[in-house]
Amino acid sequence: GRNVVSASVMNDKGVESLVDQFEIDYIPTTVSLPNLHLFTLGVSKYKESKYDLKYAAKDAADVTALYSGEHAPFANVYSHHLTDSEVTGSAVKQLREKLEKTKVDDVVCVFFAGHGLLDKDLNYFLASHDVSFVEPSNGGIPYENLEDLLDGIPARNKLLLIDACHSGEID
Repeated sequence: GRNVVSASVMNDKGVESLVDQFEIDYIPTTVSLPNLHLFTLGVSKYKESKYDLKYAAKDAADVTALYSGEHAPFANVYSHHLTDSEVTGSAVKQLREKLEKTKVDDVVCVFFAGHGLLDKDLNYFLASHDVSFVEPSNGGIPYENLEDLLDGIPARNKLLLIDACHSGEID
């Protein structure tokens, strides 16, 4: 498509030149579909079973199923699916290694379904299987850790979906 390129220079005194701008039309000779790297995490069963949910793990499985099969608009779908006791803070951190292997034109989608918790200082945590519901920093997954998964990886197209309490309050 159409690309607009703008350039200017700045000297050591902080004075910037006028901006020069030009347009380039790029029409690829071949069109290829991107790869999808899908990371779905769903926690329905908690160590503290009184907080169990009915559909979080199923929702994560449904998102995985949605992008599986021939109807998917991707060349390949690489699915990484964790549920219930597999969803821990360390398991989420290990996903970073897989994300670093993505390519620039790949699409990455991270989906989490489960409890969302606030601590006494209003810090946001996603509830891992073994989280303390009284003290979410004990075993909870800080939102920043999930967000950091997507920062600095090769893939440019990234989507983070959170189906959890308080997720609409994240700034």
